[in-house]
Amino acid sequence: MKLTDPHYRTIFHKAPDGMSISRLHDGLFIDVNNGFTEMLGYNREEIVSKTSFELNFWHNFPDREQIVKKLGNEEAIDNFETVIVRRDGQRVNVMLSARELELVSEQCLLLTYKNVTSHTRAIDALRESEKKFKDIFDTIPDSIVVSDSNGCIYDVNSVFEVMSGYSRKEVIGKSTVDVGLWEDQEQRGEFLAKIDQHGKVQNFEMSIRTRDGQLKWFLVSAKQIAIEGEARILSIGRDITFIKSAVQDLRNEERRHRELSLERQTILEAIPDALIIWSDKGEVIWANRNAEKYLQKSHDKVIGKTCRELCRIEHEQAKCPIHQGLSRAEQVERVEKLSNGETWVVKAYPIFSENGQVSKVMTLAFNITERLRLREEASRSARLAALGELAAGVAHEINNPTGLILMNASLVKDVVNDLKLLLKEKVTDPGPIRLGGLAYQKALDELPGILTETMESGYRIKQIVEDLKDFSRPAPQDTFEPVDLNEVVCNTLRIMRLAIDKATDSVAVEYEDSLPKVLGNVRQLEQVLVNLLSNACQALQDRSESLVVAIYYDADKQKVCLKVWDEGRGIEEKIINQISDPFFTTKRESGGTGLGLSISTRIIEEHAGHIHFESTPGYGTTVTVHLPAISAER
Repeated sequence: MKLTDPHYRTIFHKAPDGMSISRLHDGLFIDVNNGFTEMLGYNREEIVSKTSFELNFWHNFPDREQIVKKLGNEEAIDNFETVIVRRDGQRVNVMLSARELELVSEQCLLLTYKNVTSHTRAIDALRESEKKFKDIFDTIPDSIVVSDSNGCIYDVNSVFEVMSGYSRKEVIGKSTVDVGLWEDQEQRGEFLAKIDQHGKVQNFEMSIRTRDGQLKWFLVSAKQIAIEGEARILSIGRDITFIKSAVQDLRNEERRHRELSLERQTILEAIPDALIIWSDKGEVIWANRNAEKYLQKSHDKVIGKTCRELCRIEHEQAKCPIHQGLSRAEQVERVEKLSNGETWVVKAYPIFSENGQVSKVMTLAFNITERLRLREEASRSARLAALGELAAGVAHEINNPTGLILMNASLVKDVVNDLKLLLKEKVTDPGPIRLGGLAYQKALDELPGILTETMESGYRIKQIVEDLKDFSRPAPQDTFEPVDLNEVVCNTLRIMRLAIDKATDSVAVEYEDSLPKVLGNVRQLEQVLVNLLSNACQALQDRSESLVVAIYYDADKQKVCLKVWDEGRGIEEKIINQISDPFFTTKRESGGTGLGLSISTRIIEEHAGHIHFESTPGYGTTVTVHLPAISAER
């Protein structure tokens, strides 16, 4: 090659890669092309006639010595990788091709430089990335397995080795089935089916058998990937054996606590009293179902409410058992009268925190209405018993003289009638004759009426005596028989028709078909209804006011009920509890004895029933009689 040849010189300078000609023995640059100067950042004059050593051209100077040495043994060198240094100090990765040539009787070195810096950097980056991923692959805390769709294992990380007990060498090239990893083949089928269908699996729970035979649970996520053009499955699994065991233990413990809590809840709900826990702010934290009866609100409407919001009476902290329990830190007891008339005893118990302060208050409230009623009934029964003995004695003492008065009055009446005839014959001119301070004729005219009134009063006394006897003498139970209350009402209305027609134009009677019978005495039950109807008629103030008699069966309580309702004047609240007391009456001036309702109440109680009065002054009264049915079958 002759450098003076224009053809070759053009090729030399226009070549896209860098080219240089230097002396073989010392590296003095003889000529360089434009590609070389652009590569190194020099102009031609700065390079020619200088050695590569002077220009600090070689990053690793022995590389030139190696090239020269190799050319001594070989004709050409191609694709020799080295690094040269630019003018600004940057390093350039180049791929060299070298040829030895003779130029002007000197041995020279022709070098061609291909800039492979970007390529080298990409390779270095790739190697670094591969190293990084390899490090991540081995240091990630989860087990990683690379396999194909047949389960053949291509790679595993070190965590897999620790978790499974198998070394990498033992599993590479083998299938998961051959190794025996899958404990449940159905799980394996489901896992592969999801991969095949969706290309991935998220949070799949699977169990594997380790090398030492332990059963472990893994939470696996997997995805189909391509490695070097081959389809692979990348599976990442986390050992959840401990978590699963802990969760199961927690579930067992939770179930045990839930069962215990349910038992406690059942016990607390079974308590017939109202049990409530209040916070230190006076708010309901918890309440059993029976608290609804005390608070008179549904259970879901009391939680979180304050005692002031739930209080049914005028709220005063000084009287509130919750506030007293919180402030006084001692048991508090109080009796409350509810708006529905019930009486409750409320006991407040302070609950102390670890620091000894009152943090909550528990209230226990129980209904003593029935207890008070029974106590009152017992007291009333005792009074009635004593009164009955007194009434029996009084009736006995009055009965004989009353009988004598009636007998003598009848005789006197007959005598007077006979005397009137005799005097009429004998006395023709009475003149100044006076009898008992009355004129003769007036005395004869009024004396029969006086005797009649006397006899009527005697009969009334006799009737009162009979009532006293009835009041003091219980009906014998052996006279009870099955009674149809429909018939009792029908017969009594027939007896009372005249009195009812005189009192009102509006009467309604409601019978019930297939009414169960009650065990009782027909005459006594009719007596009760007569008494109730008489009182209702007397209470009516206008003929337009209604009277209703209704019979019905209460299946829940298995009671036959008789209801008498009037639109009369009603009964004042302050006396409604006294109306069944013996000798209590509001009609004393019209001849009331106060025994009617008392006797009726006793008769109903002897029939194992009870009688209930409801009244609103100015709107009427409702009396309901409840009697036990002989049979619940309708």
